[in-house]
Amino acid sequence: VPPNNTGDKSEFGIFAMAGNICEWTSSNFVLYPGSKYPTKPADFTCKVFRGGSFNAQRWEVRTTSRVWDIPTFSERFLGFRVAATLSSEGQPKRNKPWLS
Repeated sequence: VPPNNTGDKSEFGIFAMAGNICEWTSSNFVLYPGSKYPTKPADFTCKVFRGGSFNAQRWEVRTTSRVWDIPTFSERFLGFRVAATLSSEGQPKRNKPWLS
C-alpha cells in the first residue's frame, strides 16, 4: 500500500484524514465538559472513532466528527490508520518495547 502523502496537506499538516473510512482512535469515550448528552454507563467502556466515511452524510465527513462504540464493533466503513514517528534518518522509531 503506498503512503497517503500524495495530496495536499490540511491546515494541520496532515493528509486525507476524512472521507475514506471512519478511523478508530485509542481514546476512551468521555463527555466533553458541559455536555448535556444523555449517556448510559456502558458508553464509558467505549472507544472513539472519527473522520466520516464514504457512505456518511456530508456534515459527518470531518475530523471533528466523533462517534463511539464497543471496541469489538465492526462495519465496512470503519478501520484504523497505521502511523509511525520517523527518526532523523527517516526510519520508524522503536520506542515501544513490543516493536523491538
